[in-house]
Amino acid sequence: MSREPLMPQKLPVDRVIIAHTATEGCDNLDVCSYWMRSIQSYHMDTLDWSQIGYNFLVGGDGRVYVGRDWDDIGAHTIRYNTGSIGIAFIGSFGKMEPTELQLRACQLLIAEGVHLGKLSEDYKIYGHKQLLATESPGDKLFKIITTWPHFAKQH
Repeated sequence: MSREPLMPQKLPVDRVIIAHTATEGCDNLDVCSYWMRSIQSYHMDTLDWSQIGYNFLVGGDGRVYVGRDWDDIGAHTIRYNTGSIGIAFIGSFGKMEPTELQLRACQLLIAEGVHLGKLSEDYKIYGHKQLLATESPGDKLFKIITTWPHFAKQH
């Protein structure tokens, strides 16, 4: 539950920004739920945000966890939150690859966004580090998303 109303997103958006949480990963509902609560507490209690900054998070268990959902502007990438959906993979992917379940869940989520009219059909995928000085989404995950259709080589 958000502390205050979030800013509505003008849909459909044309950017998907892939990040990682830079936490330990998770491979089951209990551990992924723990990390979701931890991330929510950090974003809301420490950063004093209204809700988790990401629109969605994807666990190693293949589940999609909802942050701000499709309809609200995220707080994931300064200067690029409006007009984008932020999807964070739970874990750190500098040296470790995400699970196949995570990758598939993210791709299905994006396809559902297009199907629902939340993402434009000609959307572009960006790694978080293409738009902000960060290691996110980690070298291993970034290398994978560069092979996905709609990956934007530059912004």
